[in-house]
Amino acid sequence: MLSHRQARETLIAAFGARGIASSAHALQAVQAIAHLESFYGASRNNWGSIQCRNAIPPCPPECSELTDKNANGEPYQACYRVYPSPLDGASDLVRLLYSRPLIRAALEGEKSAGEIAQAMRQSGYFEAPVDRYAFGIRERAKILAFDLKEPYLLGGRAAPPPAPPKNYASGSAVAVVFALVLAGLGLAFSRRG
Repeated sequence: MLSHRQARETLIAAFGARGIASSAHALQAVQAIAHLESFYGASRNNWGSIQCRNAIPPCPPECSELTDKNANGEPYQACYRVYPSPLDGASDLVRLLYSRPLIRAALEGEKSAGEIAQAMRQSGYFEAPVDRYAFGIRERAKILAFDLKEPYLLGGRAAPPPAPPKNYASGSAVAVVFALVLAGLGLAFSRRG
């Protein structure tokens, strides 16, 4: 798995590859989303858990069948894109987020984690309750701010880097525990790009 620093470098390159200007706010937001969705593409370099156009198995060769949960927390099988490199996966996440006007406006308008999550939900990026997804973005962004020694930017206004979470061991350890908690809450995602 990439470190937060390596992921940031990859994400900067991904914005550049797409020809999109990357503000500090947008980088923190998109990186928090990528970490929430997939731990920076830990499985098959898919940074946004992006489903294939025809998401119903059997999957074509460029996709992989994985289990996800719908809005009711019920598991289902779907086809997810596979990318040859972390840069390819990050670049496609940037493409997908910036191709949806509401999400693009939230990122460019330096909106809060809650407003970004609302824009994503309204755009059909995920099916989970907005408050749960916003919590995931917000908490990931706080971890990023601490680990990268930058201000937390997704609260609606810039704030100093937060103190480490209680019993903080490392970004990776906290991320794994956090992911397990979110999975237990039954987050449901639906991403078709």
